[in-house]
Amino acid sequence: MSDLEVPEALSRLRTVRVGTENPPKLSAVRAALAAYVDTVDVQGVAVASGVPEQPVGFVEIVRGARTRARAALASGSCDLAAGIEDGLVSLPRLDTLPLNIGCAWLTDGSRESFGLSSAFAYPDACAIGVF
Repeated sequence: MSDLEVPEALSRLRTVRVGTENPPKLSAVRAALAAYVDTVDVQGVAVASGVPEQPVGFVEIVRGARTRARAALASGSCDLAAGIEDGLVSLPRLDTLPLNIGCAWLTDGSRESFGLSSAFAYPDACAIGVF
C-alpha cells in the first residue's frame, strides 16, 4: 500500500463485485484498489451489459459500464460494485481512425461515479462494418 491518506470509505472496503469475468479487467480493479487498501476481495460476476457486443459511441459505452456495475451490485453482498466497458467512437470531422475508449462506473448503492480512459486509434481493419 502507498503512503496516500486513505479516505475512510475506502479503508472499509472488504468486497468489490465487478460486472465481468474478464481476467484483465479484474486485475485492473485489484491494481487500482491496491493503492488504497491492503486486502480486498474482488469478485467477478457474469452480467449482461445491455449494449451490443461492440458498443459504438459514448452513450453505449457509458450505459454498458453503468449496467454492469448496477447488476454486479444486485448480484450479492458487497461494499462496492464496478462496471467496465469499452467501445468505439469516431470523430467524423477529423477523418480519423475509430478511437477505442473505456468507461469505469462505480456504485455503492447510494452513490455513483464514473470516469473515461484516454483513447487510442483502432485499426480500420478491426472496425469494418462498425461505422
